[in-house]
Amino acid sequence: MNSKVFEVAEAGVRGGLFLFAGNTVATVILAVGSIVIARLLGPEGYGLYSVCLIVPFFVCGFWC
Repeated sequence: MNSKVFEVAEAGVRGGLFLFAGNTVATVILAVGSIVIARLLGPEGYGLYSVCLIVPFFVCGFWC
């Protein structure tokens, strides 16, 4: 029984590690993408882009 607990714990830790790594990579990609978009659009264009994304991010916060 003791080894079964360790197997389950190991699987849980491994899954948590993959989840953490995936979230970290997604955050880095999002940050780099935001910087690139800001550079390409300039201040006025990036402001408009940000305003257009307010509603989808707000809805996703409650729906997802």
